[in-house]
Amino acid sequence: MGAGRVAGVLGVAFSRAGWPVAAVTSRDPGRRARFAELVPDAGVAPSVAAVTDNVDLIFLTVPDDALADVAADLRLYAGQAAVHTSGALGSDVLEPARAAGTTVGSFHPLVAFAEHGAALAALSGATVALEGDEELLGLLGQLATDIGAQPVRLPPAGKPAYHAAAVLAAGGFVGLLDGIAEVARGAGLDEAGALAIYAPLIRQSLSNAEQVGID
Repeated sequence: MGAGRVAGVLGVAFSRAGWPVAAVTSRDPGRRARFAELVPDAGVAPSVAAVTDNVDLIFLTVPDDALADVAADLRLYAGQAAVHTSGALGSDVLEPARAAGTTVGSFHPLVAFAEHGAALAALSGATVALEGDEELLGLLGQLATDIGAQPVRLPPAGKPAYHAAAVLAAGGFVGLLDGIAEVARGAGLDEAGALAIYAPLIRQSLSNAEQVGID
C-alpha cells in the first residue's frame, strides 16, 4: 500500500529474492504505473480491500503522518500480517487494523531512498530494523536476509531513539561536514578542497572507532 520510492525499491528487491509481490495500490495513478513497470508480476489493485483479499503480508509504505489513517481503514483477516516501513514509529500505530489471529510489525531499511538504483544497491549489507509481534519477527528477519540486508531487532518503544540516532548519522553528519568546510575557508580552502583534505582523516577516525571503540 503506497507506491512511492520505498515501495518501488522494496518491491523489486522482494521479487528478485523470490518473494512474490501480489499487488500494489496507491491513490496516485502515476506511481501505480511506475510500480507496475518495476515489478511487472504485481497486479495493480483498485482499493485497499482488493489488496487485503489476496495477500498474507501487507506492507504499508506510506508517509508517517498517513499511517494512522491507513491503519484505521485496513481490515485484516486471521493469519494475515501488516508491516510498515517508518523509521520513527512503532508497530503500535497499526493497532486499529488488528483482528483475531493477525500480527503487526515494522520493517525499516536504513537506506537513503533518493534514487532507485542507488537505494536498491545499498540494500545489500544494509541494516533493517525490525520491531513488532514476536511471532512475526522471524519471518521479517528471513525477508531482510533474503534481500541481502542484516536484520536487527529493536526492543519495544525503541524506535524513537533508533530514529534519532539515524538522523544524527545522516543529516547530522552532513551538518558536521558543512561546519568543517566553513571553518576551512579561513585556511583558504573551498568546499572541494576541504573535503579532499579532511575526508581521509574522517575515514581513518571512523575506521579506528569501528575497530577499537569510540573511546
